[in-house]
Amino acid sequence: MKKIFHTVTMAALLVAATSCEHKELCLDHAHAVEVEVVFDWRNAPNAAPASMSLYLFPGDGEALRYDFTGRDGGTIRVPIGKYEALCLNSDTENIVYRNTERKGTFEVTTQTSPLLGGLSALGVRSEGAPRADGAEDERVALSPDMLWSDHAESIELKHVPVRQRITLYPEQSVCRYTVEIRNVENLKYVFGVSGSISGLAGGLLPGTDMPNANKGAYLAVKVNITTKDGARVYPAESVGEYDWAAVAVGTNWQAGKKYIYTLDFSEGAGKVDPEKEQPEDPTVDPFDPGEDILGSPIKFTVEVSEWEDAGAQDITTMARATTKGDLITSANGQFDKMWKLIDSMSEERQKAAFADEMATAGKETHWSRDRNLRDVLVYLYEWHQLLLRWIKAKLDGGYKTVLPEPYNWNTYPAMNVEFWKKHQSTPLTQAKANLKESHKEVMTLIGQFSNDELFVKGAFDWPGTSTSTLGAYCVSTTASHYDWAMRKIRMHIKTSNK
Repeated sequence: MKKIFHTVTMAALLVAATSCEHKELCLDHAHAVEVEVVFDWRNAPNAAPASMSLYLFPGDGEALRYDFTGRDGGTIRVPIGKYEALCLNSDTENIVYRNTERKGTFEVTTQTSPLLGGLSALGVRSEGAPRADGAEDERVALSPDMLWSDHAESIELKHVPVRQRITLYPEQSVCRYTVEIRNVENLKYVFGVSGSISGLAGGLLPGTDMPNANKGAYLAVKVNITTKDGARVYPAESVGEYDWAAVAVGTNWQAGKKYIYTLDFSEGAGKVDPEKEQPEDPTVDPFDPGEDILGSPIKFTVEVSEWEDAGAQDITTMARATTKGDLITSANGQFDKMWKLIDSMSEERQKAAFADEMATAGKETHWSRDRNLRDVLVYLYEWHQLLLRWIKAKLDGGYKTVLPEPYNWNTYPAMNVEFWKKHQSTPLTQAKANLKESHKEVMTLIGQFSNDELFVKGAFDWPGTSTSTLGAYCVSTTASHYDWAMRKIRMHIKTSNK
């Protein structure tokens, strides 16, 4: 049973969003290390997935995702720290992910489907189709693609002189059934057959090795119910001041839709939490899981509207470009994605101040510094200018560091504050125009260099012969920065919806 927790009493908003924390730009990347990822297929030697995904879950942050072509793995850069890991193949069509914020809640399932969905092209309707006894209310889901997965705990990445390795051992996580239908006559004019199997797991929790046998979902709200005279009705005093009341809801939710449930307690208080532990002593706690609390079930209405796309699928950090082609593709791709996100907001929301809670969302200076969309955009613009001036000066034979004096990589947050002050009178429309123009200039400049000039260490001495490449600076100032900006914009959308 899937429980949806809410601390409000009369209304519940079902949304899902994930993101990764982005710290302010550090172009020398002293906080990250190279990690070799190996997928060892000893437990599934015949597996041949076209691609794999690795999720890393830090103890106090949000998930990081890395994608690999083929089944072998590769080398990635990861912030130092402690992680849990989960891997699975990503070459699937029917598979969908839910609750991806933590390894223990990461769920793999499939889309809901009509019972006879496979025959819809023949004009066959699912209404009235027979179901197995006891399965009348079960969700009908598509069969999953082949899936391989594994997980690991207690991974610690440190600054060490050798490349560190993460090895995972994927194994088959779904099973295949063969169904035979025998002794059926009069099949001469049959064009298709559709069937279902009841009682199967509704999904898989690959981070726990446990199936999700959920057959439904419910909203749960913490309540305290008394009579008009103040006498306790629910919960029992032994439980405490509050306990969960539940109401079953359907889960045929569609991607891109926002569902607002408004609960009505006027005729009843619903049922005791179905997942509540059975009371050991009914004289101490007389309420059993799933029983009616008082009167009828909780009534509710559902308001469905279009969700403003906040890129909920972008739950991870990007794999950093290591070639000129990948750099151009990722930079332009992230830039376009950022503008689609901005354009999805109303003009009023684009101009609105960030919610107060954003100022304390992280320890980095930018959380308290940036107070609206304009502040985010001018930050991107000014870093474009730093990159442009630095590269052009070096190509002309002049001496120039990335950061202007008196700033260095320890004090550059103060420089960012000066950028912020500089643009407090810049209109949002001008900030947009400036950023679009500076992106074009940066991409034109990148196009002048060869792949080796961008990504071979030592091609130029000024990026740092052993620590970085010109391409790494360009990635940080474009694709990585755009990704960072989108995470702040999504938080703005989320907090302004409250």
